Amino acid sequence: MIKKRILDKNISRKNYGAFKKTSVVDAGCSILVEYNNNEKYKIPLDYMLEWNPEFRLTKKRMSDSNPLRIMKTRRVMRGTCINIYLSDARVFQIAWDSVLIAGEPQYEHFGGFSLESKKFFVTNYNRIKKA
Repeated sequence: MIKKRILDKNISRKNYGAFKKTSVVDAGCSILVEYNNNEKYKIPLDYMLEWNPEFRLTKKRMSDSNPLRIMKTRRVMRGTCINIYLSDARVFQIAWDSVLIAGEPQYEHFGGFSLESKKFFVTNYNRIKKA
């Protein structure tokens, strides 16, 4: 089956513009996001730590004796973003398009806009699992 490209001009019509549900899975090591069109993506915390500059600083401070975990998630801004609450009391935010950029090859902006981000996402996107 050939899957059609996901274009920004069709985001609302295809219901990718907001999250319907989010949850913490894998004992706080991943989140599961579901778009309004019922597409689901499971995103590991370690992948989020690598793709987001703020998260990268967090990864450097992690230790084996006190592993960082996701405590909870909350949809904000009418579901267009997710607040991710970490075990070290910090909160980070991920927008609807970040998940597509990081893990959906059919998205027109898959990989982001810089050469560095494209190289990273193209080689790592399979770490996000479609559920």
